[in-house]
Amino acid sequence: MHSLQIIHYDIKPDNLMWSKEFSAPVFIDFGGTTFINEKLGHKTLTKFIGTMGFVTTEMSKIFT
Repeated sequence: MHSLQIIHYDIKPDNLMWSKEFSAPVFIDFGGTTFINEKLGHKTLTKFIGTMGFVTTEMSKIFT
């Protein structure tokens, strides 16, 4: 999704569904998404949106 300039802040099992059309899992619930304008090799500053049990260890240390 980053190649589409989109960050989905709430990736968890509840936000994945199986698509018969694509024969693959797809993301749903784009309420916690944002468009980014990042350049290759640069970091993008983001904010915390999501479900605490599904964030990376690094994110949970920052926001707890």
